[in-house]
Amino acid sequence: VWLGIAAVFRLCPRISGTMPKPHREAETAFIQTQELHAAMADTFLEHMGRLDIDSAPITAHNTDIICTIGPASRSVEMLKEMIKSRMNVARLNFSHGTHEYHAETIKNLHAAT
Repeated sequence: VWLGIAAVFRLCPRISGTMPKPHREAETAFIQTQELHAAMADTFLEHMGRLDIDSAPITAHNTDIICTIGPASRSVEMLKEMIKSRMNVARLNFSHGTHEYHAETIKNLHAAT
């Protein structure tokens, strides 16, 4: 059983830009239209026949990258690099450090996003 006290901050993808860049808007809309056409099929075989296998798939990530922020990773520059590397959850361990230390880390997180 883990007894430490921690805070977890989810970084908003719309603000921080951590989500992978989708295809250009027109291509994405086209792909979604193609898949909608397949979704309207009456049978599974018809659905499979309508799928566009030549288009690039839309990238979706079903996992979060959770990083514990400490002395080596709390600078704004390092946080920006971590966000570029797809970190989308920042964890602070309040069992160590002072309130002022953690306030500075949170300020750095806001500056990095």
